[in-house]
Amino acid sequence: MLIWILVVGTFGILNTEMGVIGILPYVAHEFNVSLVTASLLISLFALGVGIAGPTMPLLPRGRLK
Repeated sequence: MLIWILVVGTFGILNTEMGVIGILPYVAHEFNVSLVTASLLISLFALGVGIAGPTMPLLPRGRLK
């Protein structure tokens, strides 16, 4: 069951990131920003996942207080 949860979670995170990458030029055009500025959206998402990934599993166990 644990492997299944990890597979589904990884699939969801990667699809979210890759989906936004696919529409990034449209997002940049819609908000009148450069493509480089719009790509910060992906970088901030990846940073959030990188920080939350190791710490979120510890929260339910009460190891982070």
